[in-house]
Parts: sequence; structure tokens; C-alpha cells
Amino acid sequence: MNLINDAWIPVRRKNGKIERVAPWQITEGTGGEAIIELAAPRPDFNGALMQFLIGLIQTSCVPKDPRQWRNWLNLPPKPNELSSKFKQITHAFNLDGPGPRFMQDSNLSDGSKFDIEQLIIGAPGEDRGLNTDHFIKRGLVRYLCRPCSAMSLLSMQINGPSGGRGYYPGIRGAGPLTTIIVSDSLWKTIWCNVLEERKFLGKFKEDPTDEKKIFVWLNTKRLKDKTVKLHAIDFHPAGIYWPMPRQIKLEFEPNKDHICDLCGESDVVITRNFLTKAIKYEGPWKHPLSPHNIGSDGTPSAMHPRAGGIGYRYWLGIVYSLNRNNTNTEPALVVANFLGKQNEFGKAEMQLWAFGYDIKRRQAKVLCWYDSKMPLVIVPKEYMQSYQSYIMQMISVANTVSGLLLLTLLRALFFKVEVRKDESVQWKVPANFKQYKNRNEDDIEYQASKEANTLLEAIRSRFWQETEADFFNSLRQLRDALTVGRDIVPILEDWHKRLVREAEVIFNDISQTGSFDAADPKRIALAWLDLRKGIYSKKLREQLGLPVKTGAS
Repeated sequence: MNLINDAWIPVRRKNGKIERVAPWQITEGTGGEAIIELAAPRPDFNGALMQFLIGLIQTSCVPKDPRQWRNWLNLPPKPNELSSKFKQITHAFNLDGPGPRFMQDSNLSDGSKFDIEQLIIGAPGEDRGLNTDHFIKRGLVRYLCRPCSAMSLLSMQINGPSGGRGYYPGIRGAGPLTTIIVSDSLWKTIWCNVLEERKFLGKFKEDPTDEKKIFVWLNTKRLKDKTVKLHAIDFHPAGIYWPMPRQIKLEFEPNKDHICDLCGESDVVITRNFLTKAIKYEGPWKHPLSPHNIGSDGTPSAMHPRAGGIGYRYWLGIVYSLNRNNTNTEPALVVANFLGKQNEFGKAEMQLWAFGYDIKRRQAKVLCWYDSKMPLVIVPKEYMQSYQSYIMQMISVANTVSGLLLLTLLRALFFKVEVRKDESVQWKVPANFKQYKNRNEDDIEYQASKEANTLLEAIRSRFWQETEADFFNSLRQLRDALTVGRDIVPILEDWHKRLVREAEVIFNDISQTGSFDAADPKRIALAWLDLRKGIYSKKLREQLGLPVKTGAS
């Protein structure tokens, strides 16, 4: 099976029909037959496939200049044109058979042998004591067809979970956050994330046809080393799209009467096992599809999803560059590049697709898959600086209100509160909680009981989810107000009211549910007063850039 020539990628057409196509067929069909999105059996497979297609186009069809990029955006290449472009690298994409195999070490013979379910991220593993049957129930995936084997392999190599002792994470670390511009068709989505030659190659001057610097698996001599270490300097820029942190060899066999346990389809060849060893990637690496934190020495490290999901609280860090609290963040290069092409799209609203695994690093344990699509509001360049400033204020205040909500509910339900003789409130923290000194949500760290941890995470997620739609509506209003010179204050006032209302609703819901029989009504009342004092404070209004009301504290 060849991953360029053969149909293996599940897609959905505009009329709802789902089928498998080859990569060169992604521009096939018009009207109701147009391909609009991927349709893999797992969300992480969709993310991996999108990166596969972007990498394939970026590797073989680099636009020479903005004009060529614009031409293909408005008039996509025909399938036969794409097929012609892909021919030069087709031999690197064989999934099975003799010779080099896609993202595999075809000569591997001394690696550890695993059941095929272990190739799927989130599989429970052999240690039943870890209780990791969360994403996949143990023993349910025994056979994989070749398309699902390819998707599993791709997701494993791209997301790069460390896999425990002796297995290293991938180029971007274990479970990187990926951000992709999404349009109304599969082709446009791919092309909006493809960089022009100057931005893609940068100062790279070596022979761009040296395929061993792009596809690791073609460098069979290098893979024979006992300890394989790969350095960023050894690669062509396109090599970053084709990581191989694990030497893997899929073991295929003729299929008699089994169907694939993931997609339910039958294939003439199946796989039940694979061999694996480790490869160590040594950076620094900067992937075009990931936002990065920038160290004090300028070293980039890819961002990773955090507990609570991917929502608007991360908006600034993944859409615009940010320097806050001695932390520098940069959006993915493809996102920054897209925002620089705003005149190509006018006021058309695109989406930002952000996804990735939350992986507990030391245990290599998969905690959650996060997947979110958010509106990407386009703003004229001349208003960009003011626009970013207002967004920063809005998110900062939301962060503060969320922190106040968590803190006061902790006081209400878990902390012992005493009233001094001077009627001031003193609250004591139980031994299993850390002392709180800052009300900013990002600074609130706790080591609490399972009950408290679960509750607080639910509160945090609810607050951000319930206010997300209003945030993006406010961004649209903000853009429109800036472009016509209208007053911004009413928009900020409405945002403040929305945050206050949600905080009050959640506090009342949680504190009055009756789930906490030992809760002290007096303690709840005092915490409620503290919450209102904080969310209506002079300090909070100033933080949002609002005029201070008479009598505000």
C-alpha cells in the first residue's frame, strides 16, 4: 500500500457522503461533491491526517511567492497536477512491502514486540494496576486494516508520547498543541497553512533534493546505529513534518476473515503486532503548526494543552505574540503568516482549530484529548495593536474573576473561617491545601482532596465555557467599533457584566446544591460577600479600562 497513490484517507463531502481518497484526490469534486473535511474514526487521527496533508503539500508544492499562493487559493490544482507533483517522493510513502517503509524502520528485528492496540495513543498497556482503560478498553483492538494502521502510526509519531523509560518524546515534546487555520473546504484549509518558499526555507541553502534529510526512514544506514540521535541541524526544513521518535516496524499478514476493530472495514492485509525502539530528537525545534514559549535565551519550546481544555483564555498566546509575566509566547508560524494575509480574505471569518493530548510527562500517561475550534476574527492591520490591547484586558479580567470564584468557593466549602474581635475575617487553610497569596487563577495551585480537585476543575471549565460565546461576540463588536471609531466602553461594560453574572450564578449553584452537608452557612455568606467585593471592585474595573463608578471600593 502506498500512502500517496492509494485511497486511504477518510473524508466527508459537502453532500454528507463519507469515502476514502488518495492525497492527490483532495481537490476532486465540485458543488455537493466537494470535499469539506476529514472523517477519521478518531479525533486524533483527524489531527494527524491534517498535518500529514499539510506536510505533503508543503514538502512537494512550496509556493514560490505570494502571487502563486493566491492563485492556488482561488483556483486549486487539478488532481492530476497534484499527482504529478507527488511523484518525486512517492517511493518514501510505502506502508508495507520490501524496502523502506513510511515512518518505520523496515530492517528492525531487535525491538520490543507489542500488540497492535499499543500503537494507539491512550491504549491501556500491559500494567493493569495503572487503571488506564479510559480511551480504549483493553483487548478490544486486536486487528487493524492498513489505513487505520497508517493513521495510528502517524498519530503516534507526530504526538510523540514518551512511552516510559527508554522512549523519548517527539520533536515538539509529548502531546504538542497544534493550531491550524480552518476554511470552508479541505483544500483551502490545507493551503491556508502552507508557507511560501521564503518563509518556509528561510536561510536553508543545501540541496533541497536530499530526501534523507526529509524522511528519516530512507536513511537506513543511520537507523542501524545502536543509539540514534537526530539533531535539528541535520534536517531539511520539511523534515519537521515527518518525525519518527520511535523506530517501528508493523507486522502485516494476509487477512482471512477479520475486520478492522477501529473502522469495521475488511482489508486483504491486517496487522496484529509491531516492533519498536527509540530515537532521540535533539533540538531546538520550531514547528510551523505549533505555538511556542520562548525561553530567556531565545530557545523555543512547543506549547502543550493544559487541564481544563483549549478555550479563549489561551487566545492571545496562540493567535498573537505575547510578553507577560516574563513569559514570551509566539503563535504558530502558519497562524502569524495567515494574519499577515488578511487583505486576501476581507471580513470573511475563518476558524482556528487547536488540538492535542494532555500527557502526564513522567508517567507517559494520557490524561485527555482536547479539540477546539474558535472563530478567528480578522482585523485591519492599522487597528491590530489597539485590538490586541483590549483583548488582553478582557482575558486578564476573566482570569481574575475566575480566580476569585475558585478562591471564594474554596473558602465557602473547604476552609475554616473565623471572625476576629474587630469583625475582620480570618481564614485558615487545612494542611492538605497550599497557602493562597494571589487571586490570579494562573497562580492558584492546590494540593487538595480528590473531591476538591474534581469540583474546582469543573468550576473552572464551566466558567470559561459559559463565557466563551460572549467573548467572541465581543471581539466582533470590538473590531467593528474600532474600524468606525465608535466608543469601546459599552462593549467592555457588557463584558464585565457578563463575567460578574456568571461568577454569581456558579457560586450560588455550587454552594447551594446540598452536596456539602458540613458546609457552614455563615462561611458561605462571608465568601459570597468576598466574591462580590472583588468582582465589583474599583481595581477590577481599572484592570478592564473602565471608568470607576462613584462609591466603588
